[in-house]
Amino acid sequence: MKNLQLKCYRIGKDLTLRDVAKLMEVSPTMIGHYENNRRVLTAKHIVALAEIYGVSDQDIIKSIPKK
Repeated sequence: MKNLQLKCYRIGKDLTLRDVAKLMEVSPTMIGHYENNRRVLTAKHIVALAEIYGVSDQDIIKSIPKK
């Protein structure tokens, strides 16, 4: 199951995978894996994404699909 909310946050900020990856100092592939629920978000990356997208840490955590 994809994490469509993460993608919506990114698109809502008019950011590309590459933009977010650069801000987080990771590869665009890693961001794609997070959006496609192929990798588990670390606490550090939850905080970083929340700051980039202007939402709370809890909003990022709630967006993670339950398996």
